[in-house]
Amino acid sequence: MKSLAELETNNNHNEDEIDLKQIFEVITKNKKLIAIITLFVFLLSLIYAYFSTNIYSTYSTIEIPAKSQPSMPTEIDIFAGGLGGDQDLHNEIEVLQSRELLLKLLEIAPLNIRYFSNGFLKDKELYTNKPFNLSATNNSKNIVGNVIFKVDTINEKSYNIEVKFKNNNKKKIELGGVYNFGQTVKTDYLTFNLNKTKYLSKSNGSFKIIYTPNIDNFIDSFIRTNLGVAPINKDASVVKLTYSDNDAARGVDILNSLVKLYFTQKLDLQQMETKSKLKFIDDQLKITYADLANSEKSLKDYKQKNTIASIPNSSTVLLNQIVDTDTQKSQIDIKLNILQGLMDQIKSTNNISTVSIDALGLQASPISTMIMSLQQKSAAKNALLVDYTNQHPDVLRTSKEIDELKRSIKGSINSLYASTKKQQSDLQTSKNLYENTLQQMPAQELNLLNLNRSFQVNEKMYSYLLEKKSEFEIMNASAISQNRILDRAILYPEPIKPKRSLIAMSGLLLGLLLGMVVALIRNFMDKKISSVADIERITNIPIYGVLPQNKEVVAFNESFNMLRTNIEFSPSKDKCKVVIITSNIPGEGKTTISSNLAKTLAKAGKKTILLDFDLRKSALNREFPELVSRNGMSQLLANMCGLKDVVISAGEYLDVVFSGKVPPNPSELLLSNTIDDIIGELKNRYDYIILDTAPIGLVTDAMILNKKHLHDIFLVTSRANYTDKALIENFNKLAHRHHMKSLGFIINDVKIDSGYGYGYGYGYGYGHTEK
Repeated sequence: MKSLAELETNNNHNEDEIDLKQIFEVITKNKKLIAIITLFVFLLSLIYAYFSTNIYSTYSTIEIPAKSQPSMPTEIDIFAGGLGGDQDLHNEIEVLQSRELLLKLLEIAPLNIRYFSNGFLKDKELYTNKPFNLSATNNSKNIVGNVIFKVDTINEKSYNIEVKFKNNNKKKIELGGVYNFGQTVKTDYLTFNLNKTKYLSKSNGSFKIIYTPNIDNFIDSFIRTNLGVAPINKDASVVKLTYSDNDAARGVDILNSLVKLYFTQKLDLQQMETKSKLKFIDDQLKITYADLANSEKSLKDYKQKNTIASIPNSSTVLLNQIVDTDTQKSQIDIKLNILQGLMDQIKSTNNISTVSIDALGLQASPISTMIMSLQQKSAAKNALLVDYTNQHPDVLRTSKEIDELKRSIKGSINSLYASTKKQQSDLQTSKNLYENTLQQMPAQELNLLNLNRSFQVNEKMYSYLLEKKSEFEIMNASAISQNRILDRAILYPEPIKPKRSLIAMSGLLLGLLLGMVVALIRNFMDKKISSVADIERITNIPIYGVLPQNKEVVAFNESFNMLRTNIEFSPSKDKCKVVIITSNIPGEGKTTISSNLAKTLAKAGKKTILLDFDLRKSALNREFPELVSRNGMSQLLANMCGLKDVVISAGEYLDVVFSGKVPPNPSELLLSNTIDDIIGELKNRYDYIILDTAPIGLVTDAMILNKKHLHDIFLVTSRANYTDKALIENFNKLAHRHHMKSLGFIINDVKIDSGYGYGYGYGYGYGHTEK
């Protein structure tokens, strides 16, 4: 038998390496636990998949042309504007999901009122086949959150209702009663009316209605979270709108209605722009017509009074130049007046909705985009002020955005105003040069030229305005939307989520993974040995036997036959083998193993004697209840009797020596040389001497016997799921410290399914079917 020092050179595991075999053993050992956890998580995933609401998706695509305004003749300078620019696709995307447009959507479809039928396990939302139509009005601004209506139909005419909601103090308020369909119910908080539809069943039913009085919250929490608007790609002017909803039909209705509202809004805006221009032109026409009539009368009166018929040919070219300059200057003056009025309007948000830049033709410019954003932000702020104060974070944030937009608009308008002012100055300079030239003409001709110039300027302006009025009237009459629908939203019956098969598979895999993790953690936290591998990972001391938990006779006897075989093949200097059997702590089964090993050796025809050296707390009498002895090992060691007085026959080849009375000094008795004489004498009579000793982890008795070197094999018993791993580690250290030799382990009470079939241990299988 190798010494412990020799065995230590054969380490078969590196502590820093991951032992895949150990992991496999842990998984195999805890397969029932893993199966239970896997099944539990899998069932949870099935329940989650069942109760998860189906989500359907639909989409629509629309084309938004690069330019939003119709083409204009190049000679229009006032109405064609100074900045111009293409329509920003990203701005239109923001318009499509703007609060203003979504508020209009809720005006035509009360989506903030949702209907449900109560089911056994989960409620079902009703949309196209809703049994009622609820109209509700808030009588108080103190309602917080959703209002829940629980409706139980009594018959075709009446119903019972319970209403629950909270006020600003978070106090729960409950209302209710029995009412007739179509009856208006007015309370301090709500006024509502419930009208039945053709889908109301004649039988009684239970329903739930969820009403969200705060429209802004509903838009943010229900519509905007499910609405997606994005360009298809960066090179196309096509926008894709997607909407996800738990009711496929409602998603289709929302998208198609939203696109229709957007087109209507764009067309209304286009017509409003044209009408605004027509109004501006009409106002200018009245002023210009009056100026034209006055200049015509003045010219006619001057000609009659001074008998001058025409201007000399030499001055005609100069007159035409002056008239063109005056005409352009008049247009510039109008433009500057418009810009000044625009700046005055921007200074206040009270009349921001009336701000118009149509007369400048800037509706597709950055100024136009910023003014539209300013108008939307102002509308949003007014909507917020209905429910919140000026100090609310949302109101403060919107006010800050309005101020930033106003600063940007003012900067752009000031820049345009300055450039227009420069044009006016240049025209005035040209006009002054022409007028200096005219000063050299005779007085009569000069007056006639000035009157004629005024008349021609007014005439050109009047003709120009009449022409523009005609163009805008044609535009207004033939106005059509520049956008078009490429794909209308249609109903897709298959939900996009949940992916129930994927959820179930994920639950199965997650449960399996969680089960293995729990098993590994459990194994890590488990400080008890349970198999051969647990001891092999701690020490190199060989394992002589593995005894099963199952006490089935054939399996139990076969395990002791294997233990006997391993002991027989162990080296010995004498014909007789001395085997010391101990344990770390009581309860590990050393006495039972000692007695059964002795019986097994005797059955094999080996003359065996079992000596009870557990002088402190013997349990051997329980294994041989039919045997009685007055004297025992303690009396023998104290020289109070002879060997013949303590040896008792327990069978044909088996003798037993019990421990006797508990001595006051067991350690001193074991230190005496009497033991050497006793063992020496017994070796001449027997083939095997088995010593059942006290636990080595508690007292020194076994160590004293070990130091006498009387034994051929020193076996330590451990019990599966009972012996702490720390005890094995402590014994391993003790064995190294004292250079103990011929050591071995016996593992007791091992589960059959825990992998205890050891190479030279218990080989259960042979003879298992014997009866």
